[in-house]
Amino acid sequence: MYRSGLSDEAIWKFRNWTNPASQIRNPKWQIGLSQVRGSNLIFRISDLRCRIRPISKFPFTVRRASPILLSFHRDDRICRIMFARNVALTVLLSLISLPAFSQTAGAFNASPGVDLSGNWAPIRMEDQQERGPGPDLVDYLGLPITEGARQFALSWDAERLTVPEHQCRVHVVSYIYRGPLNLRIWEEKDPQSQRVIAIKQYISTYEQWRTIWMDGRPHPAEEAPHTFMGFSTGKWEGNMLTVYTTHIKQGWLRRNGLPQSDRATLTEHYIRHGDHLTHVSILTDPVYLTEPLIKTQDFQVLVQEGQNWLYPCDPVVEVDRPDDAVPNYLPGQNPFLGEFADKHHLPVEAALGGAETMYPEYQKKMKSK
Repeated sequence: MYRSGLSDEAIWKFRNWTNPASQIRNPKWQIGLSQVRGSNLIFRISDLRCRIRPISKFPFTVRRASPILLSFHRDDRICRIMFARNVALTVLLSLISLPAFSQTAGAFNASPGVDLSGNWAPIRMEDQQERGPGPDLVDYLGLPITEGARQFALSWDAERLTVPEHQCRVHVVSYIYRGPLNLRIWEEKDPQSQRVIAIKQYISTYEQWRTIWMDGRPHPAEEAPHTFMGFSTGKWEGNMLTVYTTHIKQGWLRRNGLPQSDRATLTEHYIRHGDHLTHVSILTDPVYLTEPLIKTQDFQVLVQEGQNWLYPCDPVVEVDRPDDAVPNYLPGQNPFLGEFADKHHLPVEAALGGAETMYPEYQKKMKSK
């Protein structure tokens, strides 16, 4: 502290001390602010000094009554104005800094309070035939497939599943949830920040492990290796988890030969309602689909944990054939071309699918023929 040339008596009166020896200010001009956190701030205006005295300089009883004791001279209006301005500026700066923090945390896309963790089992009554015995051969009705996908499927022989290389072939991520499975979901958190960096899944069918990254990392380059589960990133949109997956291996759209290319991408939505989980998948494939293919399936919590979490699969030779033989049908030679259509009294053209067969207007077109 420096002196301004005033006498000691003038100084202690200016500072509102009760006497020059004690240097204790008049209590009626002391203001306690419990919300101020700084304890050693000094504002200077020319020769005037407005000091917020540190809490440690007050008696213990006073410190317990108020975290910080502010003292001003009753005529020191400039100091009070400057103090109020600085407090307002501090509050404003703290409010401005909140969006910046939110944007930083947003890269991790924190959970809105929804936890998908648990053991889940599919409700298999939905599309039961497709999940159980499998769809009929040459049943492509209502699927937005390209001509290339149709020809690929017509060349497919179900005996191909007996080839050892195909017996234990993993279902790709866009199809695996349609089969018999148990699903376990849990969160992986950063040990320091406790932010969720990934949502993990274990799928019992083919014992597949899947990681959905939640930390904002980018997808790898297009030339990066493809896997059956692909590369997935997720974000919360309200109470719904949205997942985007790339780098998926070639697989199938349906278990009757309809293919999916390795250029397909998958968007998923996970929505939890208590003990039920709804899974919406939207598959986009520029090779074999003319429109996105949308499917839904539901899961329920496993009250008693099942024991079938493993999937031992050992390929064996079931049919004696040459090693280089792959069952197939040449163009125009599929013997099951009209089987599904005849059974349900449908035109074969409708059974061959395409985006047009997805809509009610297609029925009118068939009736007009």
